[in-house]
Amino acid sequence: MKKTIIAAFSAFFLGMGAAQAEEERPITYEDICAMTKPGALPMPEAKKNELLLYVSTGIFCMDGEQSGAVKLLLEAGADPNAVDSEGKGALHHLSDGSGDFEADKCLDLLVKHGANVNIQDREGRTPLMIALANMDNVDGNYICHLLSSGADGNVRDHAGNVASQYVPIASGWDGSQIQCMEMYELLDSYGYIVDVHDKMALFYILRPFEEDNTYCSEEELRFLLRHGAETELECVFNTNEPLKWSMLDAIRRHPQYPDGKVLPMWRGIKDHERNIREKRYTTLKRLEEILLEHQHSTASPNPPPMTWEPFP
Repeated sequence: MKKTIIAAFSAFFLGMGAAQAEEERPITYEDICAMTKPGALPMPEAKKNELLLYVSTGIFCMDGEQSGAVKLLLEAGADPNAVDSEGKGALHHLSDGSGDFEADKCLDLLVKHGANVNIQDREGRTPLMIALANMDNVDGNYICHLLSSGADGNVRDHAGNVASQYVPIASGWDGSQIQCMEMYELLDSYGYIVDVHDKMALFYILRPFEEDNTYCSEEELRFLLRHGAETELECVFNTNEPLKWSMLDAIRRHPQYPDGKVLPMWRGIKDHERNIREKRYTTLKRLEEILLEHQHSTASPNPPPMTWEPFP
């Protein structure tokens, strides 16, 4: 859609009265200034709205230009809640991370002029959902800014998902586990629903990537369990065959799990390295205890009676 918007404005030129040039070019900040200056030819409202959506895609990368263009268009009468054919408004485009150079400033301007921070596209997605889904490319401060501007994490899309379900657990980039956990805790601090059910949160957030890494803290593990994280899952990776996965098994297979076989290797290790490894062993054992306690507390107190039927 963004390419469509950009292509639609590639024929715009200074003053809007000039004929199409021999070579098409994208519209610039200077063009916006010329179109909105006093005495310029009046623009139809639809054109103002299209320009606002165009600018919100992040076409400008110079300092002050994107927010400056947004300000000029809003003051010229552009609708801050205008949407494209997919139902996406300026806030949706700001929140996808493709042009977040001045996203915070543009957000403030749009909200000041009456933009609905919880506007939904044709699939029911809000700018907050879009930002969380693209948080590999979105500054975490922008997500905080959305929330402080009134973004509601309990709004559901047309599939029934809330904002927390858009957090991309398996994004695969370095540090993603930490940022995912921070987003969950941030949404929880606002009192919004945090749903990590069936998202393999424990696997992606707690698994070690290197031998010297440990799992998350006790507090983080308890937080995830409170919000529906599964300790045993059946999932499908690159094959069509389901894989059964257990968090307890993963902890017990950790290269630093204190199973008694690794302890003799400590001989000759420096004291500070020994203390670090001891702390990691203790952490793994504590996480194991928490998981066992959780499984015991959630076990059915009255399991269904077993039935036996003779072979035919």
